[in-house]
Amino acid sequence: MVTIPTNSSPLTLTSFPLALPFRTMATTDVTATILPLPHCLSTIPTEVAELILTHLSQSSLAACAIVSKAWHTLCNPFLLRTFPWRAVDISTPEHMIRFMSAESQRALYRNAAHIHSLCLWYPAAYDIFDPSLDAAPAMCGPLSRDHHGPQACIHLRRLEFGLHGYSSRTSPKKPCLRMDQTMVQLIRQNPGLKELLIYRPFFPYRILSLLMHDLPNLQVLDLGSKATAVDQGFAKVLLAHLPESICSVKLYVQHGGSVKVGSRAALLRDHLAYTGPPRQHLRLESLSVKGETFNNPEHYKFLLSFLKTCGTKLSTFNTPDIYWFYHTQIRKRLARLGVFLQTLENRREFVYGQVTGDTKMAELIRSSPRWREINFEYWQNLGPLTAAAVGENCEYLVSLQLQGCGMKSAQIRLILGKVIQLKKFNALGLYSSSPADPFITAADMALLEWGSPSLEEFKCKIEVPRPDSCDENMQKSGASSSPCLKSLSEAMGASRALQRQVYQKLAELPFLRILCLGVAGFTTEPQSSPYQKQCLEWSLESGLEAVAEKQGFQNLQCLSVCTMAHRISIAELEWMNRSWPKLGCLEGMFSRCPEPVPGAREWMEDHRPDWTTSADLEWFATYGNVLKK
Repeated sequence: MVTIPTNSSPLTLTSFPLALPFRTMATTDVTATILPLPHCLSTIPTEVAELILTHLSQSSLAACAIVSKAWHTLCNPFLLRTFPWRAVDISTPEHMIRFMSAESQRALYRNAAHIHSLCLWYPAAYDIFDPSLDAAPAMCGPLSRDHHGPQACIHLRRLEFGLHGYSSRTSPKKPCLRMDQTMVQLIRQNPGLKELLIYRPFFPYRILSLLMHDLPNLQVLDLGSKATAVDQGFAKVLLAHLPESICSVKLYVQHGGSVKVGSRAALLRDHLAYTGPPRQHLRLESLSVKGETFNNPEHYKFLLSFLKTCGTKLSTFNTPDIYWFYHTQIRKRLARLGVFLQTLENRREFVYGQVTGDTKMAELIRSSPRWREINFEYWQNLGPLTAAAVGENCEYLVSLQLQGCGMKSAQIRLILGKVIQLKKFNALGLYSSSPADPFITAADMALLEWGSPSLEEFKCKIEVPRPDSCDENMQKSGASSSPCLKSLSEAMGASRALQRQVYQKLAELPFLRILCLGVAGFTTEPQSSPYQKQCLEWSLESGLEAVAEKQGFQNLQCLSVCTMAHRISIAELEWMNRSWPKLGCLEGMFSRCPEPVPGAREWMEDHRPDWTTSADLEWFATYGNVLKK
């Protein structure tokens, strides 16, 4: 019987079914509204309950889990997500010291079944998980029957094996049988493993057997360390027997690899014992192959058979070696899968190897329509074929470097006029000027129609005929080929008219942030790099105010005039300060300038000290007198 007190008289309910939903009941004497009891966590919809539990802290989840068996079943998965032993990382000395403490060992033996991620990098840690050690260490104290120690790690989803202090150069590549035993046992007792990362020497045929029979759900395999290098033969068999669930693979392949004596026979035996159909790897999304450069195209055939089993989900093929794409059959197969080379890096083995010269480089550029970054730095003897290939085949190109490649002015104009997404263009050496550094003439610059108005960085020398600096360099650059002018004033007028057109072209780049027209680096010797005398004056007399007419350089942050015979005086500095609001760096005003304008340094120190670099002031104080002499 339940009695509910009221203001007038008590209301008595007998035999009321409390399990049923309450409702409003009316009597002849009094009407009372009986409020419903709060919903129980086990009675509300499961989706709502799970949403509530995701917002609870670890202590709140623990309190809910001990209410009842139903609540324990519902809360336990969410509690385990916050469990501190969910991931065990023993990869640093601090982690190892903490892991070997008595408290951590007791926790390990009590909670091994809840570990989902394990990272081992120390031999002592491998010993803890050695399957031959059945008894718990004495430091763990008395344990119940449910505590099985490391042998209970059967729910692992991620395994990482390394060897602290190992160096591929100084350490001998000798696998440890004891560590291999621990590694194999942990892999074998976790068939649900999804990620396997190995960064230590091992006997590869052991892993091959596990991949063939014990890891049907593996998604990530990382053997990309030099410590786990394999040869082409093992790589071919390994790739062929990867589980069909694989999504990401990293390999380090080199001649010889780490296949040891006796392992080839076991590898071949396991390969021949497999009688199932060829495995298809349609879920593969990322493939990375690193290793030594192979000059023989025949060495790349091991990858070709694997690519035939991959599907269109393969979107990333990472390798620093462009010879993979230079192999015709591999390039065609990757093209069918929609995978193309996107980055061309400057590597010495190619400068002195086979992919040199204008014709072969043009062929390589045309092999991919997805270029994002190209570095031609010191890739000598590049010419019109390469320039045409870049202009026609680099719709997505963002960054282009041409230092020391020997391209001509017309070829640079062709590239800048056709690449539509270019943001960074660099044709300047870092520390010194080289005869092979490309440049663009003022005449070609005036005729240029920008293909990419979104250009943010422009670093390139612009050759301008300067009659006031007429010398042998003018003849070498070809500036003297213009018709002979009758007087110096007429020559200066023509030069400044041409400079005005160059300023207007540069002002057509609304997003330009960095503009470098001289050598970007800094050296302590003024004679170490020749000055540019056939260059822009950067003076108001030469038409600099034409930039303001088109509202240009509003986003310009850095202007470099290093090694240039500029004529920036106080008037130009004041004009720049008013017209270019975001300019924060002006390099080369004094350092590596043949004749700095008197008074400019004092103005910058007084008005815009952030424009004056310490290197400028120090260099001018040291070498200013030398230049005057």
